[in-house]
Amino acid sequence: MASSVLGSSPYHQQNKCQIVFNMTDYPSIEVNSRVTRKDANTFTVNLSEAFCVGTGKRIRRETSACSWEKTVPHGGYISAMFLRAASTYLASNNQPDTFAAHWHFLNATHVGPAVLVVEEVRRGRALSILHITLYQEGLTSQSPWISDKSKKKVGAYITNTLLEAERGLTLPTGFELPAPPPPVDLARLANDEDPNWERLHMIVMDMAPMMQHTEFYTPKGCDRSSAAWDIWIRMSNGEYITNWSLGYLADAAPALIPEGFRMTDTDAPVSEGRFAFDKIFWYPTVSLSLDVKKPLPKEGVEWLRIRIAAKVFKNGRYDAEVIVFDKEGDIVSLSNHVAMAVDGERNYERETKL
Repeated sequence: MASSVLGSSPYHQQNKCQIVFNMTDYPSIEVNSRVTRKDANTFTVNLSEAFCVGTGKRIRRETSACSWEKTVPHGGYISAMFLRAASTYLASNNQPDTFAAHWHFLNATHVGPAVLVVEEVRRGRALSILHITLYQEGLTSQSPWISDKSKKKVGAYITNTLLEAERGLTLPTGFELPAPPPPVDLARLANDEDPNWERLHMIVMDMAPMMQHTEFYTPKGCDRSSAAWDIWIRMSNGEYITNWSLGYLADAAPALIPEGFRMTDTDAPVSEGRFAFDKIFWYPTVSLSLDVKKPLPKEGVEWLRIRIAAKVFKNGRYDAEVIVFDKEGDIVSLSNHVAMAVDGERNYERETKL
């Protein structure tokens, strides 16, 4: 995996903006999501351009020159920072692991410094609950680090425990996916040589280059205009996926659901239930939940499998359920999203609010 050329699907063939990366070209989410503790209840972070989505500039098919302005940090990337702050805050209570979290994205964030303020809601022996708010603008260089000009951008309730110490009633539910995905050989998949799975490339990955920080593999011959997807996923730079990065992973793929309905032929008339090849959308997350069922090894894992599905997509708003499995087939986490599909020009022209 020294280098990769992203895709040979119709999505890629119609797009002149082919991008080639070496593994070392991909930014580190571990580095770019680090939190710095300033005092007992405050952390600072820096929202990196490397983990932003595009602002909605249109594709210029008449030229091979491609340029996208990246100003809106990805929601899952921000979620990972919250989990890291919660883990650090509750380390002294031996409760480093998040098992339940719920985020509301209040106002659009932007590249640059931000402050996380932690409010203790409940501290207990088995679990503790935090309310964390991310602020931007009007930040100060000394305590309390925010001012009356600071704006609340993201708010979350985070519940932590020590997952490896959990004990209690355990019952078999018999849950199975209604249509299980095909088998996989992960050693062969690492070289894109698995007979049942192939590397996914869609035009949204060029419009929002941060989506290239993860590798997506889907079953060969799958219906891309489906509201349910099976995906094997890993980080493009070789970093392992850890418990705190489950927040990032939960939000990595839901945008693929609407993008599957994009026309792949630039000249064909737009079919019913599809949208034009060159139509740009932004998919902001309104709210996101995370329910961790099984802790990952402390060193993390290379591969996880996800099933994403939407039930209703209507009037520019949709839901997404994300089930994360490990290579043994055990459920690692569940996530539910409320998201929007906003005209890309609105993202390009907007100031702060959705």
